[in-house]
Amino acid sequence: MPEELEGKGTLRRLEPPTAEWQVEYRFAIAMAIRQRTGFPRIGARLYSSGTVSASDGKVIPEGYYELTAQDGEILRVKNLGIGQWTILAPL
Repeated sequence: MPEELEGKGTLRRLEPPTAEWQVEYRFAIAMAIRQRTGFPRIGARLYSSGTVSASDGKVIPEGYYELTAQDGEILRVKNLGIGQWTILAPL
């Protein structure tokens, strides 16, 4: 079952030139439950896709970023271009 992750936060560019934006984001995360004989069930993140938009409407260039949500959760995300983003790994 897909999980939705959305809200507002701060986006920091991890590559030079560094920059920071206040953003709104929304991600759909597809999860699959895997089970191997003799082991407990394991949830694995298979795919995430979403959008991140600067609150002031400015364009955010392609690259790697750290997204800090309002609740303090930190995610490493990548702008793939043409408005597509993906979650790389939680920090």
